[in-house]
Amino acid sequence: MTALEMITKLRIAMGDDIEPYAVSSNTIFQWLSDAYLRIQIEFDQWKFLHQRGLIFTTTAGVAEYNTFNIREIKGSSVFCKKAAELARYPMCLYSYDDWVRKEQVNAQSSGHPLHLILLPNGNYRVEPDPTEAWEIWGDVWYNPMGFVDVQDSPIWDETFHDLVVWEALKLAVLEWPDNKKAARMQANLTVNLPSMRRAFNYRYLETKGSAGPLM
Repeated sequence: MTALEMITKLRIAMGDDIEPYAVSSNTIFQWLSDAYLRIQIEFDQWKFLHQRGLIFTTTAGVAEYNTFNIREIKGSSVFCKKAAELARYPMCLYSYDDWVRKEQVNAQSSGHPLHLILLPNGNYRVEPDPTEAWEIWGDVWYNPMGFVDVQDSPIWDETFHDLVVWEALKLAVLEWPDNKKAARMQANLTVNLPSMRRAFNYRYLETKGSAGPLM
């Protein structure tokens, strides 16, 4: 479900689905984005923040890459390959200081990428400088992020996309001036949110059953 589809669903849950709307779509989008981010930052061990796959693809002549959404890369997992080819080449992940010390005693190599260096500015540098496109793969832990635009979808399985809607509805209840509508929204939350949150935590937290619904 995209954020745009969530806006429609949240409007229906709020009883604000007939124009002219009481709450603007921009405001509802911000509620949803905040709710999405709020869920992610509750725990740093969410399984959905971990992915094994393509990290980025190099460009000829470009050594430095912005990976602002990456929190950590597992060094022992990193390898490179050319698109549509099976051959894989292991890479070493270096901190900036370790790489600087290595550069003091070793001449720069050429050929396929050998080193991935975490720079002080948070970017990653590929050494030697790429001369063509290489895919860099590995295990990655991502930083929590809100929605960037209305076509974004939650990082987790679609089964639990509604969780963002229910979390945003909690804020709508507080903001809504009509007490009767607010009571209906709260009843909707009571029915839907706790059970979905329990299932969500069970699915995505390592220690199953240790975390109850957070409301």
